[in-house]
Amino acid sequence: MISKASTIAEYAIRKWMQGQGFDEKFFALKMNKNEGTLTDKNGDFLTIVYDADAKTVYVKGYDEEV
Repeated sequence: MISKASTIAEYAIRKWMQGQGFDEKFFALKMNKNEGTLTDKNGDFLTIVYDADAKTVYVKGYDEEV
């Protein structure tokens, strides 16, 4: 179940997180328009982007789609 999504971008990113096995209990997601910053308890983070035109989600700075 996807919870707390207030935009389509956030919904898509949370759905991507779920598909990748990220448990919302252990990671914090902070949204800024179509980008989300996913942070763990160590302070490590990923910037995840929702591309509205392509309807895809990808990790920013990665050479390949995750």
